Amino acid sequence: DAITPIISEVYNSGIPVIIFDRNIHGNTYTALMGVDNYGIGKEAAQYAFSLIDEGGTVMEIFGRTGSTPAIDRHNGFNDEANVLGLNVIASGVGNWNNEDATKAVDSLLNLHPEVDLIFAHNDRMAIAASEVARRHGLEPKVIGIDAAPEIGIRAVADGTIDATFLYPTEGYTLVRTALAILKGEPYQANAVSYTHLRAHETLM
Repeated sequence: DAITPIISEVYNSGIPVIIFDRNIHGNTYTALMGVDNYGIGKEAAQYAFSLIDEGGTVMEIFGRTGSTPAIDRHNGFNDEANVLGLNVIASGVGNWNNEDATKAVDSLLNLHPEVDLIFAHNDRMAIAASEVARRHGLEPKVIGIDAAPEIGIRAVADGTIDATFLYPTEGYTLVRTALAILKGEPYQANAVSYTHLRAHETLM
């Protein structure tokens, strides 16, 4: 909702626009690139099931309200959790950052100390969730998304979180698409350029 009017204005002025990662309403863009966030959320639920089994309880830490990646990760996880028999008993908004996630998890664990697993929409929030849980004397399983080497992968390696799922940003594809547009060469327009990439657990 926030970026659609701005993007439309730029596009209608004759400037090529590549939409990357987030979505807009309508088709006022030159090319669209994105990742299958729904699929990542779905596979995260499948892995959660392998850790806590049917009937296990889950707390979800949402990225940002209205953010399309967060919405898709939420829908993918919750749809699959319902199929598998996982119980998402609490949800809070972490706004993609450590500080807000810390506050959300702290409040939610006061209400739901029995939670078996925390699913965070990115690794910064997953790390925050793990640290808060330990301060509460709890040890739920914790899953994040992104697999950035110095954040998520390191957190898995040192045992802070249990798994991180790869979010393949593929910046080189974005640059190649931009160059093709500027040179008047063929490119994939009005379509997701790389979706259905299989998210995977890292270092587990």
